[in-house]
Amino acid sequence: MKADIGYLPDTLGFDDRLTGNEALDHFARMRGDERREELLELFHPPLEKPIETYSSGNRRMLGIVQAFMHDPDLVIMDEPTSGLDPLKQDRLHKFLEEERDAGTTVFFSSHVLSEVQRVCDRVGIIRDGELVALEDIESLLERSGKQVWVHLAEPVDEAEFLTDQMIDVEVVDNSVQFTYTGDYNALLEHLVRYDVQNLDIANPQLDDVFKHYYGEG
Repeated sequence: MKADIGYLPDTLGFDDRLTGNEALDHFARMRGDERREELLELFHPPLEKPIETYSSGNRRMLGIVQAFMHDPDLVIMDEPTSGLDPLKQDRLHKFLEEERDAGTTVFFSSHVLSEVQRVCDRVGIIRDGELVALEDIESLLERSGKQVWVHLAEPVDEAEFLTDQMIDVEVVDNSVQFTYTGDYNALLEHLVRYDVQNLDIANPQLDDVFKHYYGEG
């Protein structure tokens, strides 16, 4: 039922002749507006002005209000932060985190991978029209290895230093950066053979995982 679903498209198809208030009234008649006032305290489109005068950020805020104001169980959002300034993006992220924790299901499509990692519990990656990954974000990051940066006392002999478990390798003089996909104890046993001056091991970001799926080959 429409009352159970909220939708925020990438391209907002409001009737530009209406004011923001008139547009929300229109959606309220179809689906309800139990949360309109609450949402307008967070997002502040100029409700008395015609939508044709709105900036892209104001259009997006009006779209966010209409998507959530009837308190749906499922919300589908396409590029929801498009047009929002950084402060409003942060406000939306916090709001979505609260909605997620309260039990609302949000389908969230975005090319801003940092916000996907912040807001979402599960991630699906689509390549050439096919779903190539669907799993918990933490599981996907764990399966994708670790990001490693090593600085050695001597210039790197790549033929000697690199192993099959090191991918996306970058070597600059005495430093090597790579993603490690093998057993971490084996990596440590390998590194103790060298004079390591500095070492950093971190979880990969979702951006890097995405590149693995969309990279050539």
